[in-house]
Amino acid sequence: MKRTIALAALLAMIPALAHAADTVTLSVEGGIYRETISVGEPAEYYTVTVQTSCSGQSADAYIDANGVRTVIPNGEQTVYLRGVEAKNGTITIEAAAAPGETVTIDSISAEPGEEYTFYQGGDVTEANYILSLGGKYYAPGSGTAEDPIKILSDNGVNMARIRLSNSPGKGHGDGTYYLPDGFQNLDDCLDLARRAKENDMAIEFTFNLSDYWSNAERQIVPSEWVETIKTELGYDIKDPDFLKAMTDEERSAVTDMLVRLVSEHVTDVMTRLKEQGTTPEFVSIGNEVNGGLLFPFAPSFDMQMNCDSFEAVWGDDQTDNDIPMPAQTEALARIMNAGYDAVKAVSPETQVVLHLANGAKLSSYTWALDIYENAGTKYDVLGASYYPAWSDNTVEGCVEFCNEVYGKYGKKILIMETGFNWNATRKDGYPGQLVDIEAYKDKYPPTPEGQKGFLADLYNGLKSVNDGACIGAIYWDPLMIHVEDHETENASLSGWAYRESDDKPDGNVVENTTLFDFDGKALPVLNVTDGGAKLSAKNGTALENGLEVSDTVEIYGDGGTAEAALDGAAAIGNASDTELDTVIYSISYSDSGVLSGVSSFRHTLAPGEAVTADVSGNVSVYAFANGTIAKIN
Repeated sequence: MKRTIALAALLAMIPALAHAADTVTLSVEGGIYRETISVGEPAEYYTVTVQTSCSGQSADAYIDANGVRTVIPNGEQTVYLRGVEAKNGTITIEAAAAPGETVTIDSISAEPGEEYTFYQGGDVTEANYILSLGGKYYAPGSGTAEDPIKILSDNGVNMARIRLSNSPGKGHGDGTYYLPDGFQNLDDCLDLARRAKENDMAIEFTFNLSDYWSNAERQIVPSEWVETIKTELGYDIKDPDFLKAMTDEERSAVTDMLVRLVSEHVTDVMTRLKEQGTTPEFVSIGNEVNGGLLFPFAPSFDMQMNCDSFEAVWGDDQTDNDIPMPAQTEALARIMNAGYDAVKAVSPETQVVLHLANGAKLSSYTWALDIYENAGTKYDVLGASYYPAWSDNTVEGCVEFCNEVYGKYGKKILIMETGFNWNATRKDGYPGQLVDIEAYKDKYPPTPEGQKGFLADLYNGLKSVNDGACIGAIYWDPLMIHVEDHETENASLSGWAYRESDDKPDGNVVENTTLFDFDGKALPVLNVTDGGAKLSAKNGTALENGLEVSDTVEIYGDGGTAEAALDGAAAIGNASDTELDTVIYSISYSDSGVLSGVSSFRHTLAPGEAVTADVSGNVSVYAFANGTIAKIN
């Protein structure tokens, strides 16, 4: 469905050509829109913005600019496509809506920008744990169980977060709970990293620096390090009496050893990762370190610590028997910098993330960040956890937060954690971890469609952050699904931790926020990570290398399938039953027949999938697959 684009006048002082489109409606029957626009002053990369309106909740529509593709989110939005490369001074805009979706496009503009990768991440740490319990994962529309890491990658998740705990297992928790032995340890994390890289995913590797969950309130020194300190220094740092009476000299000696242990630990793990060809692109030293690390030796501010669980306590939870925990910002910076330097010594290209909680709560976030800044902590990227349920803030508020933080500190931002309920409760009817999402109780209810709409909204909002300063978001927890306990109806074998008292799981608090349902079937939200509605070639002409070409496509999504004709373009589809690694070449000529440009687009086509290429004008299109090359026009 071709529409005319009215070109706006080129302003002399602006090195980009802005285009205002007639309003285009992609109907509820499904439709496709294509237009090639010219750009002004040559640039290597462009940022394309498109004013859109999407009437439904399904987010089953997409927009593409020369291969940079994103879902069109719900409501009236400015959609951002960053890092677009022009081809012979032009950018081709393609949009499609699946049946059941009504989308309008009001205007298009292109301005010089920068190279940009947006990481659609997912935490995969619990994958092997869930699989060991008998959990199974199914790709969209599939009845065959697969590796969940592969399913995520096949559906557009391009970053895996992996959290390493030092020595998880019974007796290595907080005295009441512990993490199961054999998972989240180094061997497990190395396996996860290998599978992530095999599936072409970037890696964010988190050093918990603990045997147990760590966050702003809980930073328990690893048990092996406790024993090393006891052996080498003679200090029992698990003895509350010692900690209460600790001298400055004793604290200094323990701190020196912790600096050494962190350096050795990070060096060893990074070396192992590098040796197996899985060097992480990003590393974080600690998890949500607002309160510091390795309590009570590196807290970021004055606190007290409970004698039993070794957690920070405030207000009415404090007692006279607590362990004093005065701020040790110099020690904190030394420990963080030891980790930073160890990462860089093994892999200078790896970016180190400073991960703080309270993303979208500007004052509390910057208060903690200023402590690290003033102490001289080294880091490359700012990490923030953002949950609407806990921040009670919308995507618009998160974008404002990112702009403020970027403006003040000048660092790129990675949303290290986010999540949204697809069901109001766990399978057993109890609330999960994310409750009372007041900010979205009407717009995005706790349903599969609500989860899908939120993530589409979030991704687009984060891409709008000034200068492309937000580089992605990592979903928590996509894989920690319900695993049915057949002895107790609706109970799960999976749990956030195990009880020391009976070695039973204490409940799965995120099974209603995952990207898979209670039976392990992929939820509609994977449509967002995978870029929205899909195209398949229809009644094409088969080519000898497994491809087919057609000027008609089918658009399919949650709402069904619709047919649409292409004008000035061809659909290049995979007619085989296996994946095809395809390269599409466009060779342009001037009116006099002189070669004026060559561009290429590489894509792995799933069976039945199609991509489109311009075939109008003085352009020759070739497709390469299975060792042979075929001319399209």
